[in-house]
Amino acid sequence: MNNLFRLLRQVKLQHRRTPPLTKAIVTAAIVLSTVTLIAIRLCQWEAQTKLGILQEQAAALSEENTALSERIENINNLDSIRQIADEELGLVDPGTVIIGQSE
Repeated sequence: MNNLFRLLRQVKLQHRRTPPLTKAIVTAAIVLSTVTLIAIRLCQWEAQTKLGILQEQAAALSEENTALSERIENINNLDSIRQIADEELGLVDPGTVIIGQSE
C-alpha cells in the first residue's frame, strides 16, 4: 500500500487546456441533441393529440354503427318501414289525408 502512495506522489498530473475546436464541437453536439429532443417531444405531443381525435371519431363511428345495425335488424318490421317511408321519403299510407302541411 505504501508503494502505491509513493507511486502516486511521483506521478505528476498535468492539466491541459481544452482546445477551442473541441469546445466548439462539444457545444454543437449538446445544442444539436437538445434541439433533436425538443423536436421529438413536439412530434410525440402532436401524435398524442391526433390519437385522441381519432379515438373520439372511432367512438362516434362505433355508436353510429350500433344504431345502423339495430336499424338493419328492424328493417323487416312494418312499423320501421312506415317510419322510414314517412321520415326519409315523405310518404304516407294510401288514403291518408294531410291537412295544413306547407313546404
